[in-house]
Amino acid sequence: MRNIAIYSVAAVLLLATAGTAAAQTSFLQGLNVTPSTAMPNETVTITCFSEPAHPLGTNGSITVTDPFGNVVLNTGTLPFALGDFNGNGVQDNSLTVTFTVPAGAPPGQYIIFCDFWSGPSPGLDRGEATPTVGAYWQYLFVSFQVVPESIIGAVAPVAAGLAAFAGYRHYSSRGSSR
Repeated sequence: MRNIAIYSVAAVLLLATAGTAAAQTSFLQGLNVTPSTAMPNETVTITCFSEPAHPLGTNGSITVTDPFGNVVLNTGTLPFALGDFNGNGVQDNSLTVTFTVPAGAPPGQYIIFCDFWSGPSPGLDRGEATPTVGAYWQYLFVSFQVVPESIIGAVAPVAAGLAAFAGYRHYSSRGSSR
């Protein structure tokens, strides 16, 4: 009976170790946007990737939509390049595009959408046993910056505040001396 218990514990530990080793092999798919916050006229790098690399290659598109729903970038269907985008030693397929936020772009939350598929068409292609399909989205936040038109625009509020404080001090000291 004791031997059965020892063998059972050993078998459970062995299976748990084998399962852990198999579970540690993970592949990534996703969308990387750098930087995640941008100003008008600033360039953003967008990369959509899928690993491991598919034997028939990967195709897809990237779309950027502004806060009002207007499409400001649509790459159309493009082939993904073969490489190792994230540097983890696993070959992947990736598509990298640069997007310059237009001058005068409305501030807010932009949606970046990437969809991709293995092979030349979105459906199952000839000779393809395990197709790869993915769709990812991420937000890009476009900010704005207020720049004074002249130094007077920055100095005037400070001077007005100091004048109000000086007037308060002057009139409050006159009232307490009476």
